[in-house]
Amino acid sequence: MPGFRFSLTLIASLSFAAFAPCVLADLRAELVGAWHGPVVINGREVYTTIDYRPDGSLSAQIEYGSESSRFRFRERLWGTWEIRDGQLFTVTHSNEGMTEKKAQEIVAMTKSLLILRDREGHISTERR
Repeated sequence: MPGFRFSLTLIASLSFAAFAPCVLADLRAELVGAWHGPVVINGREVYTTIDYRPDGSLSAQIEYGSESSRFRFRERLWGTWEIRDGQLFTVTHSNEGMTEKKAQEIVAMTKSLLILRDREGHISTERR
């Protein structure tokens, strides 16, 4: 599959380790805005929209249930983010009083694609 090989090449060639420290400000600026994509939470794939703001705050919406599902649920989250040592650190809060701290390696980032890897090795892909 040509698209699959391109994805692997993109991940390998845009590894965060290749970025110079002076590029960090550019990465922060590039991250700002809304990103969309599926992620796995507790073994279940959900769809997210995360809005990273320039002041380091974020808001997120998570949708549970598939397009064909009769039942769809939405949850709103808020929190903070920062990029440090090649990783995206987030702290999110929910209305249920849950707080989640997460560190994800920035594997690749372009203007329209963000690829992250968590500590367990799971890859998530978000798009604009």
